[in-house]
Amino acid sequence: MSPFQTVLTELERMIPRMLREQRFYLTSTGIIQVWLGRGFDPGMDILPTVKSVLAKNPSFGTLEYFTPAIEAAYTRRKESEPTNRPGSPASDELKALHIAKVKAKYKNIVMPSEFAWLEQYEAVHGPVAI
Repeated sequence: MSPFQTVLTELERMIPRMLREQRFYLTSTGIIQVWLGRGFDPGMDILPTVKSVLAKNPSFGTLEYFTPAIEAAYTRRKESEPTNRPGSPASDELKALHIAKVKAKYKNIVMPSEFAWLEQYEAVHGPVAI
């Protein structure tokens, strides 16, 4: 099942009137594609947020009503992710790229611990593309 279909199916379960009101259904579901296109995760951003907002206020006109809350949930999640902390995959990838660039540019430089680390990284992840 595609991410769009997953979100739509769950929203239909949470908001049954979407099935009863054809006009609402046809004009509102495009926002799901917008949410997914912006990187909002169905299981971490979209569906839990819609459920939370519905619990507080079950009245809304279109699915766009949920966008600000979904954006806020996405931002909180992204800010809390350890993507650039030392030892994280993203941090290691940047470190490997930096060492590989230095090694390629400065042929005579000696950095034994960094080069050894890069060798280990490349053994696991493959050669670093510069």
